[in-house]
Amino acid sequence: MEERGINIEERGINIQERGINIQDRGINIEERLIIIEERIINIEEKGINIEERGINIEERGINIEEKGINIEERGINIEERGIKIEERGINIEERGINIKERLINIEERGIKIEERGINIDERGINIKERLINIEERLINI
Repeated sequence: MEERGINIEERGINIQERGINIQDRGINIEERLIIIEERIINIEEKGINIEERGINIEERGINIEEKGINIEERGINIEERGIKIEERGINIEERGINIKERLINIEERGIKIEERGINIDERGINIKERLINIEERLINI
């Protein structure tokens, strides 16, 4: 019974470590999101520069203006992807928290099983003592 309790505790620790790894992945995803957001800001700054060069764009014609629109659309797409990645990171983090809570429950169950094992062990010792008393009585008879 004690070994089972220890095994359950070890499994709980392994699951907890997996939860931490999942949380680390969530943090990595969040860090990637920050990089993507910085790229979006750079794209927006480039868009401002394009607007400042508006006179040149007008002189160069409609083609360059269309390219500016495409760049803006790409920026919006990148921003939308960043939001999706951020949402996935939050989901992963929430899963990590759920796993952590499950680990705590498993650990508590392991402790209860270990306590039951100790109780059974104590009962065994009591039975052994009774048997010794009975043996002594039989010897006295």
